[in-house]
Amino acid sequence: MFAPKALPADTDAPSKSGDGRSQVPASTEAPKRTNEPPAPIPDAVSEPTPLTIQEAVVPGAAYTSWVLWHWVNGPIVEKLRAETARRMDIRRLRHMLADDDPEIVRFALELILETPDGRFQQECLHVLETAGLENSRLALDYLKQSAADPRRLATELIPLYGTNPGSTRLLYRYFESCEGLTSDFWSALAARLKDLPAHEQVYLLDLLEARARDVEAVRRHVEGLAREGDPFVLMRARRFLGEFGSH
Repeated sequence: MFAPKALPADTDAPSKSGDGRSQVPASTEAPKRTNEPPAPIPDAVSEPTPLTIQEAVVPGAAYTSWVLWHWVNGPIVEKLRAETARRMDIRRLRHMLADDDPEIVRFALELILETPDGRFQQECLHVLETAGLENSRLALDYLKQSAADPRRLATELIPLYGTNPGSTRLLYRYFESCEGLTSDFWSALAARLKDLPAHEQVYLLDLLEARARDVEAVRRHVEGLAREGDPFVLMRARRFLGEFGSH
């Protein structure tokens, strides 16, 4: 009788032992674990420098870096600065103070602060109106050092209050520190309230309350804020007025 040929064995199928249990092929057995530690990673102290790093080193780079550092941080800097200042004239300094580059403006401010004689007052007022915090601080320092009368300077600064976030807080602190400011000054400053954003109105109300709470003209300006507008400003203005008997 014709017998069919046996099919080839499936090499991936598990074989059976004599007792009928399946055996996992040798190729699928998990690798044996070893107790050998991993190879150490070379460091820059105890190991020699790897060849790739040696090849990447530029000969003389360390000395060149040292020379450049001393060039930009050593005595030559003061010599170059002094020579630059010597070549400056008033026209060029005024042009630099009006430049759009804050670094150029700062350089000019640092130069004129060496001799604050008042010749650049208008330029520094412009800086306070347009510059960031650091240049505004330098400009105000120049104005304070060159001002013959701090109270007159304070009056000249009133129109700038609140026009530039870079200088508003500086001006606030200057007004706060000035002694002997008149009622006319505080009235003129209070007139700026209507042009300020809400948070600046609250700050200025704090200053006016501390220094000019009894000035009638100041009170009239505050009353304008107590009628309408930001709810927090309304509350602050009414509290200001209520402290001396007005509702």
